[in-house]
Amino acid sequence: DNKKAVLKMEVAVLKKLQHCQYACRYVHCGHFEDHNYLVMELLGENLSELRRRRPGGRFSLWTTVRLGIQMLRAVEAIHE
Repeated sequence: DNKKAVLKMEVAVLKKLQHCQYACRYVHCGHFEDHNYLVMELLGENLSELRRRRPGGRFSLWTTVRLGIQMLRAVEAIHE
């Protein structure tokens, strides 16, 4: 099953990234009845919801720049 293979790959990648400060923490994965699942740390609200609540549905330029810098640092750390 393709969905099961994708989830297995996601679990393997997440486990390898546990040393990285930018990766969420892996908690558990398994199978229950007809469902495979992955449990990981919740890091907070998603950016899309936060953005929608802003005036005009947009982040400020400064917030966008700070988010971009954090994302670049995360990508760099993951690839070390």
